[in-house]
Amino acid sequence: MRVFADERHLKHRPEAFLIRGRPHQNREQPERALHLRHALERAGYTISPARDFGLEPVARVHTDRYLRFLQQAHARWRALDDAAPEVIPNAFPVAPEAGYPTSDAGQAGFHMGEMACPINAGTWRAAYGSAQAALSDADADAVLNGASVSYGLRHPPGHHAYADRATGYCFLNNAAIAAQHCLDRGCAREPSSIWMYITATGHRISSTPALAFNLSRCMPIQANSTGVGLTCHALACCNF
Repeated sequence: MRVFADERHLKHRPEAFLIRGRPHQNREQPERALHLRHALERAGYTISPARDFGLEPVARVHTDRYLRFLQQAHARWRALDDAAPEVIPNAFPVAPEAGYPTSDAGQAGFHMGEMACPINAGTWRAAYGSAQAALSDADADAVLNGASVSYGLRHPPGHHAYADRATGYCFLNNAAIAAQHCLDRGCAREPSSIWMYITATGHRISSTPALAFNLSRCMPIQANSTGVGLTCHALACCNF
């Protein structure tokens, strides 16, 4: 099994998180990725540095205005009077008739679906690095040539993110980005060998691309909560 990681993913260390209206320490910390890295190294796996594919494959899935927001949000937020250290929206102007907000606070509410994914100074670099690890994972020659498994170690996760919105600790949808990259590289269109990306979490199974993105030739599949029993040419995004 080939393993890929991008050290920039450790830059995201969120602080705030609300549970039933009460503030708590955000659980999505870089130590989670470090624990997995150490376990992989102890098991004898070599961690290869992720290749940087640039922004183009990310923009194949996410909107231009959302990517601009993620890159600029923290600096713009910190320039506001009496702003908190992290970007955390307090209003969510997402009704279609509301249009696209022009204010920094309004855009934060538009592009952030809830309060589990605050943006700090390192968030964009971490999310970008995480996406590059996903692309490296998907692009590995062995996998594109039919090998059953390759692993991208990533933080923050991405499988809950929408094309235009962060949610569920996620900013860039690594699974959808990798799936689109595979399709762009000419992955087979036949149902028997189609690449299917799923989310295997402790709380539910949710198919990522076919529901949240317009990824042609991708189909959702079902699996149990352990993530086992997947067909070959499937990549599981697992929360640990």
